Amino acid sequence: MIGILELPIIWTHDNECQLQDLGIEVKTDYNNTRMMAFFNINAVSPHHENGHDLTMIHANSDTFLTTMRYADVKRLVYEVLNTK
Repeated sequence: MIGILELPIIWTHDNECQLQDLGIEVKTDYNNTRMMAFFNINAVSPHHENGHDLTMIHANSDTFLTTMRYADVKRLVYEVLNTK
């Protein structure tokens, strides 16, 4: 992907990530987001969780969760790809 795409990413604290890695369920705070600029996105996919329509951003070997709906993210990616 050429260009920059800035998205609100659900922020998870390090200790919560460690608990998740151990298989311990952690409640997701859907209001705790931080803006993140992406210079490369390999794929996006819809993600439904606890009644929320979210989007998984796949960038290299990392995966991020945005609060934006899949159709909206897909449209933004398309616009960035087709902007000259």
